[in-house]
Amino acid sequence: MWRSHFAPRGCKLIYNTGRSLEDYRALLPKWNLLTPDYFIGGCGTQIFTFENDGMDARADTEWLMLLEEGWDKRIIAEALQSCSYLRGKVGTLS
Repeated sequence: MWRSHFAPRGCKLIYNTGRSLEDYRALLPKWNLLTPDYFIGGCGTQIFTFENDGMDARADTEWLMLLEEGWDKRIIAEALQSCSYLRGKVGTLS
């Protein structure tokens, strides 16, 4: 229905999920998902567009720059050290 009805009208397919791009790609074969025009993932921390029939994901650099404004990884990492209940849940700050 998407390909025959909505795509020809210029509608955009957007997936918005808490999952990462890597998780999305792992689910592609299992769920038989269409390639979206935009992928918003990582709880809103990632925005990608796709080229080459979905093979190449291109990060929205404007969004990444906006997220990095005022972000200091060292301060966050130090603050998390005192939160023992978060250990193992936070992952690596990149």
